[in-house]
Amino acid sequence: MAFGAVSTLAIQSNGTLFYQNSVGTGQSKPIGIGAVNNPGGSANHYVFTANMTGNFVQPFLRSANILTQQTAISDSTGPTGLTIDPAGLFAYTGNSGSGTIALIGINNSQCGSQAVCVIKGFPSESPANANAGTQFVATTH
Repeated sequence: MAFGAVSTLAIQSNGTLFYQNSVGTGQSKPIGIGAVNNPGGSANHYVFTANMTGNFVQPFLRSANILTQQTAISDSTGPTGLTIDPAGLFAYTGNSGSGTIALIGINNSQCGSQAVCVIKGFPSESPANANAGTQFVATTH
């Protein structure tokens, strides 16, 4: 988080980790992170980070151990937690500065020509509370 970088590590046959490389997010402090393979039947693999300071989600295309930074997408205030649904079609961020949860499409028709986009935000409490401090999200199936 302090250096604004995401690192890739390989899992060795004995369970130990081997550092491979790091990639910077270019702007901010990645907090939440998630990965998905072949979302929506595409040939792409992605890693996403929620970046609290810059109010954005950073997608990376993943090929083996190489991450290629894609265009960041604006998110609500203070995205921290990030999770991906079990089918790999959507990501969700907990937005600590707005008390919301963002629905993010991955290779979704609602994103037009973009591979990733914020579709909609939802209050994390009822009634809506902008001071909720929403930081974590989880999905189940």
